[in-house]
Amino acid sequence: MSNIGMKVIGYDVLEDYKFLKENPQIKFESLETLFEQSDYLTLHVPLNNSTRHIINKSILGKIKSDAIIINTARGELVNTKDVLEALENKKLRGYLCDVLEKEPVEPGELLLGKSNVLITPHVGSRTFENIVRQGVTSVKNLIQSI
Repeated sequence: MSNIGMKVIGYDVLEDYKFLKENPQIKFESLETLFEQSDYLTLHVPLNNSTRHIINKSILGKIKSDAIIINTARGELVNTKDVLEALENKKLRGYLCDVLEKEPVEPGELLLGKSNVLITPHVGSRTFENIVRQGVTSVKNLIQSI
C-alpha cells in the first residue's frame, strides 16, 4: 500500500491491530485528532444511528479550514446544509462526493453548481473484477440459504 507521500492517519471504533502492523505507515489516532489534523478526510463507514450526520456543524468547527472532505460511503453521513455553510464561510476548502443525502439528485440540490463541490456518480466499485466478485458472492449466498 502506498500513501503517495502523505502522512496517513485513521480511526475506527475497532482498532485492527493486524492491519496496522502490516501497514506501519498508517497511524491510528483518536476521532478528535483525525478531525483536527486531516487535510483530506475520507469517509468509509456504514450509515446507522451513530454515524448519521457525523459531519455536522460541530465537527466542521474542528476541521482545518483548508481541509477537503471526500464522501464515497453514504450521503446521510453528512449534513448538507452544514457543509454548504462551512464552504460558503471558508471553514472548509472543498467537498467531493458520489453520494448525496437525497438520491436521485433533485433539481434543487443545494450542492449543485458550487465551485468547491464535485459530485460524481456512485460507480467507483464497478470494476470488472468487483462485478464478478459480487455475482459469485450472490450465488454462494443463494446456495447457502437453500
